[in-house]
Amino acid sequence: MSLYVLWRLGLLRRGIDGVNEVLLRTAHGTSGSFQRLALALVHVADYLELTRGTRLSPGSFWIGYTIVGLFASEVLGNAAGGPTGDDAPRVAIVLYLLVLVVGLIVALLAGTSLYNRAAQKTMIRLLPEALGIMGDEIGAGHSVESAVQRVALQFGKPLSQEFSDALVKMVASGGLITIDEALSEIAQNPLYESDALDQAALTISVVRPLGGDLGELLSDLAKLLHQREATEREIRTQLAPGRQSAWSLIFIIGVLQIALSLFPLFSSLLWGTFLGRTTLIGALIMFGISIFWIIQINSQDV
Repeated sequence: MSLYVLWRLGLLRRGIDGVNEVLLRTAHGTSGSFQRLALALVHVADYLELTRGTRLSPGSFWIGYTIVGLFASEVLGNAAGGPTGDDAPRVAIVLYLLVLVVGLIVALLAGTSLYNRAAQKTMIRLLPEALGIMGDEIGAGHSVESAVQRVALQFGKPLSQEFSDALVKMVASGGLITIDEALSEIAQNPLYESDALDQAALTISVVRPLGGDLGELLSDLAKLLHQREATEREIRTQLAPGRQSAWSLIFIIGVLQIALSLFPLFSSLLWGTFLGRTTLIGALIMFGISIFWIIQINSQDV
């Protein structure tokens, strides 16, 4: 009932806007503990947008998380202390504090690392299409700035954010910062380290002074990136059975190692004698080295 009243009065929307403003201002403010925490909270909502396509603002996500946490803690508290139990309010408060702590831990652990990984994958996946659209725009006679603006408007994060920043720099500098310099700056971002953007920036920097067909070259580069992506998918598909077999072997060896160490018939022999302890320690070391090499072999980039 109270949520409905807040929604009808518009207070819920004002609260979401206020939280968004505070989080975004703090995340882009002076570096410090609060700035890192706010950036992690913002990245959680951005991660959901990159992976699930849900365009939730940080304020709406965390206010929704708080409301759901209140409901969950109230239900669990009543279940623990009974509908009329004296401990129910105290249990509900403890559970709600636990929900808040879990949310903060998830934000700190997953908000940055998972977001960075998702942003890099999204950039690799959407960049060929973005370059193709830029090539079509330039080939149709539009300016480079117009092509960058279309990419910024048509795509979601992180392309929209990065290309919008590039467009602002190009317009604000009055032409001093060219499109190839802006793309090179994006490509040199440690978050992306995109070879495709480096190639696009190099293509533009070489073709523009010579007066070549920039639109056609960008379209050809986009087709090349699509073909390379298809080849990488095919290679990963062919390597999938080997990776699955490797992890299955690790699981079987690990289970056998635990069984030999804990089974009474073998545990006394392995742990009770010097030769048994030496053999067990050597087996554990070799098992660890084998796991390391299997992970290294199966984690090599295509």
